[in-house]
Amino acid sequence: MLAELSRREKGVGIKPDPEIDAFMKATALRGQETSLVTDYILKILGLNICAYIMVGDDMRRGISGEMLVGLEKALFMDEISTKLDSSTTFQIVKFMKQMVHIMDVTMTISLLQPQPETFDLFDDVILLLE
Repeated sequence: MLAELSRREKGVGIKPDPEIDAFMKATALRGQETSLVTDYILKILGLNICAYIMVGDDMRRGISGEMLVGLEKALFMDEISTKLDSSTTFQIVKFMKQMVHIMDVTMTISLLQPQPETFDLFDDVILLLE
């Protein structure tokens, strides 16, 4: 199947981006979908260099990973910026915004006192008052 796809691409003169082409063709292989999506999200977040570093307990890592790779349409995240610097928080929220628009999902994210540039990334803001 992949050989046929490559032949047709060459026949029509399509020259895909090498990284995207490799990713899309690899997802066609059985059993590789989850691993490739996980690797792709780690790369987008800039976390591929620390993918095997242990942070938190097994339950927390499992829940966080499933939230990004699973098929859910609504994600709820509480204080995702805890112990992160403002630059890292900005990068993560920027990725989350891209993910919302590309994958057509809804995210509700709580942040305590985000920087103005991070605050500006949100499409809608809900302010809570005690």
